[in-house]
Amino acid sequence: MWTCDSPLSFLGDLPVEMVVTRAVVVITCTVCILAIPGLICGMRCTKLISDIQNQKVKLILSSGILFLFGGVSGAVGLLWYGADTLIKYRQEVKFGIPGVTYELGFSYWLAAGAVACIVTSAVTLLTQHCMAQRKADFRSGPTVLPLSHWSHLKYPGHRTENGQTYI
Repeated sequence: MWTCDSPLSFLGDLPVEMVVTRAVVVITCTVCILAIPGLICGMRCTKLISDIQNQKVKLILSSGILFLFGGVSGAVGLLWYGADTLIKYRQEVKFGIPGVTYELGFSYWLAAGAVACIVTSAVTLLTQHCMAQRKADFRSGPTVLPLSHWSHLKYPGHRTENGQTYI
């Protein structure tokens, strides 16, 4: 039977798993929406801010960390809800309980795909930052030390105090 009653609260009279999952999904969405402006400003192709003192690198890094936090929190909520739903479904099947069947719907799998995309983008941003840092370190070349730094080492063919040469 369908009714047109509007509920007083979307979180009222629901199991704890459902309330926590909804809250975590809202947190995930909010954190990821907050990460998008930093990502856009930090891209090399945008001229919204100057690249003085690596501000763009800091924005990209902070966006990657926000995406990672949002993805991990979303994954925790989805896995908790999925495990609870699976346990309820197995109990229904095992004991032959008639009535409401608990199963994972299309919205669950859509949210799981979204969380996977969020985590993938976070990992891509953070590894891109690490690879760029490694490339910058490689471009600077090896550190050249003065010859006086190496004078204490004894190489083959080096003269000792008594004037003899050892090979």
